Amino acid sequence: MNLVKNPSQRKYEVTYLVTGDLLDADVAKIRKEITDLIAKLKGKVLEEEDWERKLLAYKINNNGQAHHEAIFTHLLIELLPEKLKKLNKELDLHRQIMRHLVIVNEGDKPVEKPAAEKTAKAAEKIEN
Repeated sequence: MNLVKNPSQRKYEVTYLVTGDLLDADVAKIRKEITDLIAKLKGKVLEEEDWERKLLAYKINNNGQAHHEAIFTHLLIELLPEKLKKLNKELDLHRQIMRHLVIVNEGDKPVEKPAAEKTAKAAEKIEN
């Protein structure tokens, strides 16, 4: 029996910043919470990159404290589009995540048919 990948799942890139004053064990715990959240939403983490601790260009206020550094983590995930709102809300509510960004992975964007049709029409005009 072959299992077919759910065609309605899309690939997303998720980048989030965790406060820089945490210990490595705390950061690992937060990463596990995020991957568990994605699994709970019936998603899948395809790649995880740790971009390390970096100084920020400007301070970010989070939970009444000003932070000058953050720990960046980047994920490539598969998730149903209707679950994306729930993921964003959970990331917003997480106390240790200062900022996050979720975008559609460029390799997963649908091809625009009108552009292809215009190219075909232009090719027909050249041939005639």
